[in-house]
Amino acid sequence: MQSQFITATASELFRYENGTRTDEVQGHKYLVTNTDTFEQIEVFIAGSTPLLTPERLEELQEAGERIFVEFENAVVKPYFNERTHSIEDSIKADAVTLVKNS
Repeated sequence: MQSQFITATASELFRYENGTRTDEVQGHKYLVTNTDTFEQIEVFIAGSTPLLTPERLEELQEAGERIFVEFENAVVKPYFNERTHSIEDSIKADAVTLVKNS
């Protein structure tokens, strides 16, 4: 059984050229909470079409709904964060899907 996550936020990530942001969306970042461990993580999904727009996610949350998701083929890669001077995880997945809460 895959881990399920509750979605906290979703945001667009834009492509940069020579340090300047372009209007091209390269993917979406989801801040989610693991329903088993309560750990919060950020997961990047490439592509220009989000599962839910940030605005729609906010509308659903304001209506009291919890948005449960699963990630397909998630890969965790550690990296050294220069800002925090610590090793952190970068998580990318092929896709995110909605899960009906049973």
